[in-house]
Order: sequence, then structure tokens, then C-alpha cells
Amino acid sequence: MNMNSLANLFEESVRQYGDNIAVRNKDMQFTYKETNILANKMAMYIKDKGINKGDNVGIYIEKSEQVLFLIIALLKSGVTYVPIDPKSPDERVKHIIKNSELKLLIGDKSRISDIGCNFVSIDEVIDKSKGMTGENVHTLIEPEDPAYIIFTSGSTGKPKGVCVSHENVMNLFYGCDDLFEFTNKDKWTFFHSYAFDFSVWEMWGAWIYGGEVVVVSFEESRNPISFVELLINTQTTVFNCTPSAFFEVSGELINRQNELSLKYIIFGGEALNFKKLAQWFSPENGRLPKLINMYGITETTVHVTYKEIAKGDVEKGMTNIGKVLPHLGFKVMNQNGEEVTGDEEGELYVSGKGVSLGYYKNPMMNEMKFTDIDNVRYYKSGDIVKLLDDGDLQYISRNDEQVQLRGFRIELGEIESAYNELQNIKNAVVTMDKAFNDDMHLFLYYVADEELAADYLRESVKSSLPAYMIPSFFIKVDNIPLTVNGKLDKSLLPKIIIKDREALPNFKNPVDETISEKVRELVVSIIGNGVIKNNQSLLESGMNSLSIMRLIVNIKNQFHIEIAPSFLLENDTIMKLSEVIEARQKEEVKQDYTPIHINARNTYPLTYEQENLWFIHQTNVDKSLYNIVFSYEIAGEVNEGNLGLSLNKLSNKHQILKSVIREEAGMGILVFDESIHHDINYFDVSDFL
Repeated sequence: MNMNSLANLFEESVRQYGDNIAVRNKDMQFTYKETNILANKMAMYIKDKGINKGDNVGIYIEKSEQVLFLIIALLKSGVTYVPIDPKSPDERVKHIIKNSELKLLIGDKSRISDIGCNFVSIDEVIDKSKGMTGENVHTLIEPEDPAYIIFTSGSTGKPKGVCVSHENVMNLFYGCDDLFEFTNKDKWTFFHSYAFDFSVWEMWGAWIYGGEVVVVSFEESRNPISFVELLINTQTTVFNCTPSAFFEVSGELINRQNELSLKYIIFGGEALNFKKLAQWFSPENGRLPKLINMYGITETTVHVTYKEIAKGDVEKGMTNIGKVLPHLGFKVMNQNGEEVTGDEEGELYVSGKGVSLGYYKNPMMNEMKFTDIDNVRYYKSGDIVKLLDDGDLQYISRNDEQVQLRGFRIELGEIESAYNELQNIKNAVVTMDKAFNDDMHLFLYYVADEELAADYLRESVKSSLPAYMIPSFFIKVDNIPLTVNGKLDKSLLPKIIIKDREALPNFKNPVDETISEKVRELVVSIIGNGVIKNNQSLLESGMNSLSIMRLIVNIKNQFHIEIAPSFLLENDTIMKLSEVIEARQKEEVKQDYTPIHINARNTYPLTYEQENLWFIHQTNVDKSLYNIVFSYEIAGEVNEGNLGLSLNKLSNKHQILKSVIREEAGMGILVFDESIHHDINYFDVSDFL
């Protein structure tokens, strides 16, 4: 077989591992054969919509197994897919649609108005493709043809599209082949947004070797307990993540290490703090997987270096990104464009078969970021590194305004542009720095006639910036300090002052001081803000979505009480949390723990998982988000009467099949309704087969 493209590689895996599971999402699983047929049908339907090889097609739907089928379908058609995260603000989505010159957008039209290109819903693609042939699509794809365009943050205030070819991705795995022991038995988490290039590694790392992609929902990715449970239940072997995401789940991974099947945890997306890994290498933790640090850049196709982390690396504490991958080359250059000598620091230039096609129709940026040295094309990374004696590279810092925070590449200039457009802000600059317990945060320094409320500053940019680009802290200054050359002098910006907010009412603590002190210790250990008051908002004191999840886990471990994220947000002070915990504990004491008489009870409190799903259902426009769809093939004639009778007899034996979630006093409860009767609807689809 001609191995010129990712489509060819997938079809080769279908030939070798046809009955292996290729995609799993909750209770649904699809073999390589089934996945290939579904992708072929989609490809045929998309072709009938007038889409041809070389066209750009956008994907703008929630992460699911359908995203994976669609990506394969588009690649089989020789189409360049353009992933757009459904959580992106409208302005960003419109910019991507316009600047990638989409011929078609596949998604949910209700998400955005004035799309500006042809549109088809994912439901239509699924429905109309059923009648298409499932035979392989024969499109001549060359290795240098583009596979995808991913938009990264832009210093001018607008994202820029990086165009990556089929051979760029294939060479990534050829270069890593001897570094890992990947097999057709491996199961990979599809943990990240498909608009983040780490997802390319997750998908094709599984499929090239005949392994399985396990879809992780957004909710699971933000809940350490649920996520680790998923890893255990699916026997996942490869977990890729940013360091920020890892440190949220690491405690749960250590606690349940004997139940894990993990071989590798692979870091990428941001600098790794090696010192925080000390517990991982404790003598009692002998059943944990290997940790691999892989520095990478979208412009050079996901990964650039490889470093297997040992205990000695953790003790040294430096950010060691390892050696450059075999299919790549590199130089470390000083500001004069000369290669450094000895242990000098310099900017990392990357060459080789992973260097992408460049920025899509952006000659100015291509000229700025790509260069030829001795007839070899290099990408100028903007990262300052130092070459160590053993050939490893030490990451030092960025040399421009681009940073990485919780796995996202961010141009600080893009955030500054959004705030400088506000009428009551005269000037604004953004920095990233450590706060409290060494967690990285974004800081906005602004010049205005008066101090502006933090809530206003967050809300006013939500339409143009994704949540991860909204600063945590806002500092009003009289002016922005400049150097003699007229450039920003960040060294003169004031550091955040953690004030003991005397202005806040000094309420008498109404709860058990032992409880409030323990809650305080948990909060301070996570956000590091030692002067936070008991009635001070956690969100305004350094807490973010990741640290909220860590606090939920720690509360469960300390007090044996489960709190939903939404409930914590409603009670986001130490005092309120303490009151909730004390009330829950008193409820536990009051209970007699007598056996439950099932038939004498019709209402039940929601479990932690049910409460989460109920909350999502209440706040999500798409009420069918968690509907479970599955099918069974029944051989022979179906006795409709007996089938219906059997279903209802079964539901009489299991109360959950006759239960619904209802709202009482603002809370969800599970209600058993004996009057529920299940009817089966029958449809004759023989004409569609």
C-alpha cells in the first residue's frame, strides 16, 4: 500500500487490526472496520456537497466520536480540516472562518450567526451519509499536502493559522518509534480539545499502531475522581496532558496506582516544574507509569524533544526538555544570529521533517518566523534554551510576548488588544507571573480614571477572549513604565500586593472553628494566599477552575463529603464552605443508618454524578447532550407485544428505570414514579438500507 498520507496509514490499520476497537466513547465502541465505513460514508456525502481535494473545511462541534469520524473522512478526501473549539468566542470563530477561507463549516448553526460560508449541520452529515457507500475513498494525496490548519494566538490581536502536512505528522511518529513501545494493545485518552494540536498526537498515536482512542468528555477532564475512574475502567495505557492538568489528578493517580494500566504519562503544552514531581518518585509509589516530558510547538508538529524523567532529574529541579527528536535538527542562536558556544543561552531554531508548511496565507509572519540557514529551513521558536553537556536542552524562558498557560499558547498582545478597545481604559499591558504557591497567572495592568471592578473587567472581554485568556488579577496603575527606548519596562510594574482586606465586614465565625480552620488550611495549600479572610471570595483570591477541582477532592478526603463544582461556586468563601460542611456532617450524625425499605420510599437524593449531569442539563442549551444512543441487531422475527411486556417487567424490578430527576426548592431529587409505562416505537427502515 502507498503510505503517502494519514488516510493510507489508517486504512492499513483497518487491514491489519480491523476487529480492534478504534474509538470508544462511554458505552459506545467502534472497531477499525466500523470506523472506516462510517468515515467513508461521511467522505462521500461531503464530496456530494461540492467539496474537493485541497478545500478547507471547518469542524465546529462538541468533542465526541463524531469528531474523530469526521477528521478521518476529511483526510481521506484530501481536504484540510480546520478545527474550531465550540467554546471559542464568536469573534474568534468568525476570524478563523474568514482567514482560513472555509468552503464549508460542519457544526451547529445555532452557535453563531453570520457564518460567512457554506454550512451543514453534523446531524445532517450523520443522517444523509447513511445511504452512501462504505467503500474506501480513492483520492490521490501527496505527502506534502496539508492535513490541518490549527489557529494559535496572535501577537497582533488576531489568531494565526498554522498549516501542517500529512508527512509532518507521519514523520513525528517515525521519529518517535524507537523512543516508545506503542502497540495495538494501547488505549489513548482523547483528553484535549481537537483544536489543540496535542489531540493530533492522541488520535494518530493510537491509530497508526492499531490502538484505541478513548474519548474524554469536558466534564470528565475537569473532575479528577471521574477522570481517574475512566482511566481504570477503560484500562487506558497512554495519558497525554499539560503539567497543570496532571497536578490536578496526580494525587488521585497515586492513591489508585494499583488499579491503573497506564504505561506512559506524556507532558506537553507548557513548562514542567520538576520539583513538584517529588512524591511521584517516593519509594512507596512503585506501580506508577513512566513520565515523559515533550517540549513542542504547533509550527513544528506537536513535539520537538523527548525526556524520560528520572528521580535524579526531579532532585536537580531544572526544566529539562531532553533531546531533539531524531527526525528534527536544531541550532541555538544568539541575538546576532550566531550559534552560541559553551553553556550560553540562546533561541532555539528547529529544522527537519516536522517543520510545518507555515502560516496560512500570511507571508509577513512566515518571513518573520521561518528562515533559511545554509539552505536548510528553520523555525525560530522564540524559546530561550541552554544546551547541556549530555546533549539535553534546558528550557529557560520565552523571548517574546508569547506564553503558555495550562497548555494553551497565548499571545499577551491579543489580550492587551481586547482591553485597549474598552472606552474607559487608556492603556493596558498583560504579564504572566507566579502568584501565591508558584501557580502561574495572568495579570492585567491598566491606566484609567478610576479603579474598575474585577467583575466588569472579566465580563467585558468574554465575547472576544476565551476563558483561559482572561486575567486572574487586575492592577490599576498611573502609567505604564517604559525603557529609554520607549519599550515596556516590566521590571517597574508593581507586584501584586496581597492585602488583608480590613474593609470587609469582620463577621463572627458561626461555625465550628475546627472545621473552618481545616477548610482554611486546604484553601491556602492550594492557592497559597495565606492572608485570605474567611469571608473573602476564593475566585477573587487566586482560585481557578483547576484548583476548584483540587479543592473538591481534598474536601472529600478530609471530610468524606462530596461537593459539586456548581455548589462550591455558590459558596466560594471559607466561611460558607465551612457552614455547608458542618451542616452535612450534622445530617450524617442524625441518620439512624437503618436498612432502607425500597418499596416504602419514592424520592432519593442525587448521587454526585447525577447532580453533575442535572446541573449540566439545566445550564446547557442542548438538552440531548447526554442521551445515550445505541443499537442491537436482532435475528429473526420480533414479537412486539412480548418485547414491550418484557421491558416493562424489567422496569418493575429496577426502580431506576421508572425514575426521573425533578426540581424541589431549587435542588434536584430522584423521584420513583410507579405509573411510568415504557412504550416502544417501531419504524420500518428497510427502504433506507
